Amino acid sequence: MRDEKKNQHFVPRSFIGGFAIDSEDSLIWGYDKKYSKCTGKRSIDRICSSDYYYEQPTPDGGKTQILEDGFQKIETAAIRVIGNLSTSQKLPPEDKGCLAFYIGLLLTRGPSFRDGIHEFHKHAVEILLQKEYESGRLPEPPEILKKHIVNNDITSVVKTEILPHVSLQHMFDSANNISKSLCNKKWDIYYIKNSEFFVTSDTPVMFEHINSKENQTIGPAHPQSLILCPITKKILIAARPYCKSDCSGFDFMPVKDGMVDKLNELMCFNSQRFVYASEKSQELLGYIRKTKGTHKSFKSYRFGDAIICKWDINLSGKIKPVRP
Repeated sequence: MRDEKKNQHFVPRSFIGGFAIDSEDSLIWGYDKKYSKCTGKRSIDRICSSDYYYEQPTPDGGKTQILEDGFQKIETAAIRVIGNLSTSQKLPPEDKGCLAFYIGLLLTRGPSFRDGIHEFHKHAVEILLQKEYESGRLPEPPEILKKHIVNNDITSVVKTEILPHVSLQHMFDSANNISKSLCNKKWDIYYIKNSEFFVTSDTPVMFEHINSKENQTIGPAHPQSLILCPITKKILIAARPYCKSDCSGFDFMPVKDGMVDKLNELMCFNSQRFVYASEKSQELLGYIRKTKGTHKSFKSYRFGDAIICKWDINLSGKIKPVRP
């Protein structure tokens, strides 16, 4: 069972499949920000994954892959909702809740979230370890170790490691909070009618504050955050706070001029390293080169403001909607 579930995806294969090459539905074009290049056609089975990424220890000292089974159930339900939305342009409340939790997990189940949780715990342990060392409560280190301690800092010789499964509970708790926030927002669902296409990445969901105040950073579960998620290469969900003119839980509408190019550029900024698309594109390669060295925490490029000023997909009660 362990070997059968070795390759575990943090962006689901079924999700990536919605961005695959039309004629080759198991392949997708890859772009690498680190080396500013197109990496060619990639199998969706071998991207956005890591060996035993969701493995957990059991009380008897073994390992379990039970989370991988749970993810498959969530993914199956969400892909059904996405398929129904694409064909019927309808989104019942229960389907919105299902998709909201799926999007929440897309935000938290990958390295961009889990690595941050591990780093936080590691830093906390190092602070505690140093305090214990300075208080004299730790055993006296041997002389051979003492000479390597720099500036009385015990962490210069004692390295802290956090077990991989530590972030799993935080992953689910945060996804649940994000999904609740998403359910309380207005969803503007945009679809592409022409040959344009949305792209995705190793960090497929973007979020930002709707306020333009400088240096103001909030999380995706905040009531005033804007969530942008292309769910297929032809459909984008923009979840935002309600405004006074809103009367329904969602609107299904065609994309506006320039919207696809801007969203694809933003996805390149948002990605950790890899971007994926259904077509090879020199324009997309230009975005990749432009965003070299950036990652999800790059905050000086405020995509929320860039979206608000042109398309008003992000409306507060004080702003009057602009008609096309």
